[in-house]
Amino acid sequence: MIPATVATSAPKRRARMLAGAPIISLSIIAIFLAMVVLGQAMTLHAPNQINLALKLHPPALLGGSWEYPLGTDWLGRDLYSRIVVGARASFVVVVGVLLVGGLGGAALGVISGYVGGTTDALIMRCADATLAFPIILLAVLITVTMGPGTANLIIALCLVLWARFARIVRGQVLVIREQNFVVLARSSGVSGVTIMLRHVVPNVVNTLIVVMTLQIGWIIIVEASLSFLGAGIPPPTPAWGSMAARGRDFLTTGWWVPAVPCLSIALVCLSFNIVGDWLRDRLDPSLRGGPD
Repeated sequence: MIPATVATSAPKRRARMLAGAPIISLSIIAIFLAMVVLGQAMTLHAPNQINLALKLHPPALLGGSWEYPLGTDWLGRDLYSRIVVGARASFVVVVGVLLVGGLGGAALGVISGYVGGTTDALIMRCADATLAFPIILLAVLITVTMGPGTANLIIALCLVLWARFARIVRGQVLVIREQNFVVLARSSGVSGVTIMLRHVVPNVVNTLIVVMTLQIGWIIIVEASLSFLGAGIPPPTPAWGSMAARGRDFLTTGWWVPAVPCLSIALVCLSFNIVGDWLRDRLDPSLRGGPD
């Protein structure tokens, strides 16, 4: 039989975990994920459907029609539908970069921090060289050399992002490897690989989750910046960055054309950053302000 104190402690922990949750930011993220999952089911028109008779049609709140709630662009394409479809393009880049660059960098950080010595020095010098180079310029050089495209964009961002994860995770591992449970496991003859998998990795998961959440906004901004510069996702695929880039020519005649994708980028990135800060406070025991 489970003691009453144990049975009631779990709901209390969940209540403390959700305390101060950024509801607005979580709602914006939920809408973003709904766009990613549902995609075309949420659109009102085909995203690439051209209707020159309705070009630069204003948003509904500015006197336009609710058939085009966010207005249309210079070719009469529905901005709302293009924003919805463009969310999936950004999400694909985010997932690819986090899975390859983020987890790969974290793995190198674990190895670097635990093994130390020459291995640590070599990995960290490579990370320092990557971090010292201007990020946007490096990504532009890679995508221009390899050609624009989603896969090449993911590769370029992975080559930039891994160093951030490696640096942060290494610092965490340097502390963990000196803890008593790791020292005891090492003195008992447990192999280094087993120690890293069983003792080190589980203790850096919380940090990894927070870092990933905080980096989502950065990835979206860089992806949009590269698309803005023409080195990201190529047309006709709707991408928020390229939509903003092409729309800047219509600031005086249809300011909502660049404003809608720019506002979408700002809201999503800000929401992920706020949620990341909240998760850091929730998952870091030193910031919880009380015992479990």
